[in-house]
Order: sequence, then structure tokens, then C-alpha cells
Amino acid sequence: MVSKVSPAERAGVHVADEGPVPARAAGASPGEAGGRPRIALWALATLACGAGVLVAALLFGLSGPPRAIVDLPTAGPLVTWSLPVVRLLLDACGVMTAGTLLAAAVLVPARSVRLAPVAVRCVRAAGRWALGWAACAALLLVLTLADILGVPLGELAGQEGLVELAASFAQMRATVMVVLLAMAIALACGRVTRLRGAAVALLAALVALVPPLYAGHSASAADHDLAVSSMIVHGVGVAAWVGGLAAILLHLRDAREILPAALTRFSALALGCFVAAGASGLVNIAARLEDLSLLWTSRYGQLVIAKVVLLAALGWFGLMHRRRTVAAVTAGRTRRPFLRLATGELVVMAGTIGLAVALSRTPPPADDAETSWIALQLGYHVPPLQGARLLTEVRPDLFLLLTLAGAGLLYAAGVRRLRRSGTAWPARRALCWYGGLGVLAFVLLSGVGAYGRVMFSVHAIQFLAITVAAPLLLAAAAPITLGRTVLGLARPEGAGRWLTHPAAGFVAYALPVPLFYFTDWFVLAQWSYACHVATVALFLGVGFCYFRLVLEADPPAVPLEPGNRLRLLIAGLPVHLLLAAALMDGPVVGEGWYFQLGLMWGSPEGAAGGGRAAETLALAADQRVGALIGGIGALMIFLVVLFLFWLRERKRESGANN
Repeated sequence: MVSKVSPAERAGVHVADEGPVPARAAGASPGEAGGRPRIALWALATLACGAGVLVAALLFGLSGPPRAIVDLPTAGPLVTWSLPVVRLLLDACGVMTAGTLLAAAVLVPARSVRLAPVAVRCVRAAGRWALGWAACAALLLVLTLADILGVPLGELAGQEGLVELAASFAQMRATVMVVLLAMAIALACGRVTRLRGAAVALLAALVALVPPLYAGHSASAADHDLAVSSMIVHGVGVAAWVGGLAAILLHLRDAREILPAALTRFSALALGCFVAAGASGLVNIAARLEDLSLLWTSRYGQLVIAKVVLLAALGWFGLMHRRRTVAAVTAGRTRRPFLRLATGELVVMAGTIGLAVALSRTPPPADDAETSWIALQLGYHVPPLQGARLLTEVRPDLFLLLTLAGAGLLYAAGVRRLRRSGTAWPARRALCWYGGLGVLAFVLLSGVGAYGRVMFSVHAIQFLAITVAAPLLLAAAAPITLGRTVLGLARPEGAGRWLTHPAAGFVAYALPVPLFYFTDWFVLAQWSYACHVATVALFLGVGFCYFRLVLEADPPAVPLEPGNRLRLLIAGLPVHLLLAAALMDGPVVGEGWYFQLGLMWGSPEGAAGGGRAAETLALAADQRVGALIGGIGALMIFLVVLFLFWLRERKRESGANN
């Protein structure tokens, strides 16, 4: 006699006894024939809701169907209406890719470095979603080209200069990046079986969500740095929220031993995503609409109000989950209230995404205020540097602020979990962690962050903090050891071993420094917000890896002898001293960038009256001040670390002798 095995049991998950239930409810997984019609109907209803809201919002925002401009060629109604629909499908595939990988890497509890069978299925499903994501992005690229050229799709292949045209628009460059990243994710998801691989794929999916957000309407706002950063937070938060819930419904609903833990984790994550989405949305509105009366006097503002109403409705859904349905699932009573409420919530989420796509196609009201030359270049206004403004000025950046706050909360949660289990964690490590985050907040979100892109001497303070002070403190906090202890994970093998080799650590720390200052990278990092954030992340990351090897607060896979660690520490100091010497006597770095700003000498027109030679001398003097700050500051920090290193070795030798 052959016994029947449920899908959850085939996945290696024990199914708890919930009493007599209908056969369809007990085994209606997305992969079974009985569950497929219901899942298909639910997916079609969700997509129809999003498409319906999209079309209605477009008709409202544009005051009717899109109309062709007289004497200008048009691609035709097929392209005009296909663009927003394909964008909706692209967003849906991106959200599902990120959400399904989130379920695999975060929501499903990991008992080892290998993924559970249900998590592996989530990764494979994410690969299929990523393929759809890449296909939609490629189709969107073709439609956008046809729309810009004003030719029907059938005539697009005969046009010349398509590659050059695509490369000249930020929106199309962003779409190409999505195609490449989505294809890479799809290929990787076919092979991933370990937690680390799923986490890397999730990070890649979240990164792939960013380029379209960066190239959207927010980039043209008066304070476009603030608008773009808030839009990135909004988009990533919504993707994790919506995609995570959809992944639970599609892939974890029948994994009854995993579902309670996954819902508990998702409940906390969803609350954070809701707060992030709401706060970032308000910040984006403030950055986009100079006059709040435009919220109710313009079509764009009225669509924003509709989106706020939908977000409030989603907040009510979340409240009901936290009060009722999640508790019922974790208590082992029933899943049906959660499944019903979550299904309705996803339909509302689809409508919200459709409304967001319509907003991206609706032109915001024109801003009559005159934007200064500096604000056009930087994305924010910089007042004259007077008195203590370097300390008192605030440069808001929602993305960086929430990133730092999230790092602080994660560390605190890890320490709290260890203490609950009876494991002590040194208070000095926590002090180092929050000290490092405080240093980053000071140099990125204060006057140092505002003036660091317009004065080299202030930039030197920022660079010293990001490459030396902050990574030193963060490495001393041993966050990797904390994470492994909390999650019960072993030390990495394979690639993780050579990544912690001292030679690799030193090269990674030293090589980017001359490349940054003596190529166009420096100017690009000052001009582009995305490049600025990526540069900060790179230098902070390589600095953390370098000081991790030196301090060994987080022991690497292959521990270093004290003598090798001392030599590695000493080798890092000349990197900063040689840089300071090169800046003292070398040409002015970023001369064209600083000259066009003209902040140190008045407006660009006034600066031109003083002569280019005089301005170059002033820039060189400011650069020498920055070189002294960087060289002396690095020397002092390295000497302190050397002294502490010597002191610790003395204590270790004394203890060994005793």
C-alpha cells in the first residue's frame, strides 16, 4: 500500500496536525493541480487591479488619453499605452524577484549554511521571476526608443544610431542595467543552494531596483539628492514588503512548521517597511512640491493623495495582521484568516503599484522658483561657510540615515538575543559600533557632508573618517562574530579564505586611493549622488576588511600571527602619507569641478573676474590644507592603534609568562 506524501513532507518539512481539514486546504500548494486554478485567478485579479488603477490614474493625471503634439512624429497608441503597462509588469517582476529571495534568505529559518528545501524552491522561483524582469526591461527599452524617436515599432529596426541614443538618456541606461542585473540573478538562482548565495542574490535584486528610481522624476527635483534618496528608500521598502508577502502566500503557505517563524520575522520587517515607505514618501513630496497647496490644486498632487490613502489602508491591513492573524498562525489554530486578509492586502498593493507607475508617467507641477547654479550641480543649496556651520549645518539624506539606523538596530537586536540566551557580549564592542556609526553620521549628514563636495579641505575630513576612523571602530565591534553567533553559522570556506588573506586585504585597501584621486572618479563622485554613495560604501568596505585583519576582533578563516598583523598595520600608514605628499605638491584635483561651482570666490561670473591663475592658487592652498588634515590625522590614528597593539601584546606575553 502506497502512502500519500504531502508537498510539505516532500520538501522535508514536518506538517503539524491541525485536525480534519478539507483536502484542498491541506495540500493546495501553488505547484499542485488543485491549487493552480485558484492561484491563477488570484494572480489575474491582482494584476487586473494594478492595471485598472494604472489606466484610470493615467487618464486622470493627463486629463484624458495622451494626445499627439501637432507637427511632431508619434509612435502611435500601441507604444503610448504599452509603455506604462510594461513598466507595471517590470515592477511586478522586480518586486517578486526581491520578495522571493527575501523569503529564501531571511524569512525561512536557517539551521545550517545550506538552504532548506522550501528555500531552494523559492530561489528557483526567483530565477524565473528574474527572467521575466529582464524580458520586461528589454521590451521597455525598445518601447522607450520608439517613443523618443516617434516611430512605430515596425520601423524601429531601420533607424540609425539606436545604441548612441540609448546611451545618451539616463532612463535607458538604467533600463540596460536592469536587464544585465536581472539576467545575472536569473543565472545565479539556478545554482544557489547555500544561504550566502541567496543573500548575495537578494542584495543584487535590491540593487537592480535602484537604477529606474534614480533616473525618474525625482532626479529633476530642486533638491534632487534628497528626492532621489527618499525614492530609493521608498522603492526598496515597498518591494521587500509586497514581494515578501506574496512569496509567503505562494511558497510558504503550506510549510506549516516554517510559516509561524516566517510570519513573525515578516511582521517585524513589514512594520519597518511601512514606516520607511511612509516617511520616505512624505520627504519625497516635500522635495518635489515646493507649495503644499499643489497637493489639492494639481492632478499630480491629487494622485499623491490617493496613494497616501492606499498606504493608510495597507497600514490597517498590517495592524489587523499583528493583532489577529499572525497570532492565530503562531498559536497553531488556523491559517485561513491570514490567507484571506493577505490576499486582499496584495490586491490593494497591486493597485498602489499601478498608481505609482501612473505617477511616474504624470508630469509634476512646474516649479516657478528659480534654482541656483549650485543647486543644479549638487542637488542641494549650500550656504556660505561661516562660523560653526560645519558643525551645525544638517544635510538630510534619508537613504543614508535609515541605513545607519538599520545597522544600529540590527547590532542591538543581536546583542539582546545573545544576552537572552545567557551569552555575554563586551560593552566596549557595542561602544565601538555605535561610535563608528556616529562618525559616519557626522561626516555624511552634517555640515561636513554638505561642504565635503564643494571644498577639498572639508572633503579630506570626510575621507579620513570613511577610510580610517569609522572602519577601525566598526571592525573593533566584531559584527561578523556577533552575526555568526546569533545565527549559529560556521566560518566561511573557499572564497572566504582568500578574501581574508593579508595581501588581498592590503591591495584592496591601497589600490582604490590613487585611482580615486588621480582619475575622473573623483569628479564623478562629487557630481553624481549614486557614485558618491557607491564610493563611500567601497572605501568603508575595504577599510573594514583591512582593519578586521589587523585587529582580529572578527577572527578570519586563517588567523594571522601577531607579527604579520603588525606589518600589515604599518604598511597601511604610507598609503595616506604618500597621498598627502602627492596632494601637497601635485596638480589641483578636480579643478574644473571646483571652478564651475565658484563657491570660494562668489558666483562663476565673479570668479572669472579674478583670473583663473588666482583661483587655481586658492584651490591649491585649500588642497594643501586637506592634505595636511589627511596625513596628520591618519598618522595620529595609526600611532594610537600601534600603541594599543603593543599594549595588548605586552599583556598577552605577561599572561603567558605567569
